[in-house]
Amino acid sequence: MTSDRLRNTLSALLNRRESGSRPKRLAIAATLDTPVGELKSLVDLLRETERYELHIVGPDETINALDQHATLHPAYLPDEIDRALGNLLTSGGVDLGLLLADPRRPEPSAVARMTPAFGNRTLTGISLLHTEKLDRITLLADTLVADRPDEDGLTAVTEQAIKTARKLGIETPRVALLAAVEVANPGLPATMLEQAVAQRFAERDDCHVHGPLSMDLAVSKSAVEKKKATGEVPGKADVLVGPTLTVSRGVLHAFQHGCGESAVTVLTGGQLPVAVAQRGLPIATQLLAVQFAELLV
Repeated sequence: MTSDRLRNTLSALLNRRESGSRPKRLAIAATLDTPVGELKSLVDLLRETERYELHIVGPDETINALDQHATLHPAYLPDEIDRALGNLLTSGGVDLGLLLADPRRPEPSAVARMTPAFGNRTLTGISLLHTEKLDRITLLADTLVADRPDEDGLTAVTEQAIKTARKLGIETPRVALLAAVEVANPGLPATMLEQAVAQRFAERDDCHVHGPLSMDLAVSKSAVEKKKATGEVPGKADVLVGPTLTVSRGVLHAFQHGCGESAVTVLTGGQLPVAVAQRGLPIATQLLAVQFAELLV
């Protein structure tokens, strides 16, 4: 997967931050299945940036070799690891977190793992891409949490995505609520839901939310011309919000595995952002996920 565009985008955004700020305290949750060599390589990459003070939670046999490079927090069982990470995230001991991939628990389980720490907050998984075709930052939500959100739930996802876009420097985010078609139809309940959500944002002047909107009209200017679509969002969407987790993760995987694009994901809405590593992706991508989370601190 091509990661140069995403890496360059994140570097440019981080460079806009004030110089001389203290290193961010990063808590990494490893597992019994985390390869020690891969963890060490990740730690080396993070240390090279000189941006992070590292705290690592996990089993002794996985983390002990890193005692010279990080503060270690031994925990063995999955629930113990989650509690230890949650304590760090909620006690003021760290600034952001990273959940390493766990083959026994897929990425969407991140919300269940963090709910004990963050309580009843509305957690949202937001993925960041910078695709060659669009040549701009694109956010995709919800890629971790909301399976089939109702109107209030989809509104909360949209609101969280707007907040995230602003932290990346997009002052007036343009949000597309994705559907099969761009006209509300009672025979397609998702379109009616998205129309209702879009109406909640209609009077806002700090964002533009359009729904329902088909994928082609959300991102393609040629489709906009052919279909004569109007509005601030068609062809220029900064944020794509799917009506279900299946849709959002399907779009994410299409970009990644069908188009060869890199993407990183952060669990937002809690007290602190938590980067979520994806299984099977290069270690360098985990560094990019951490940098995305840092931008949200």
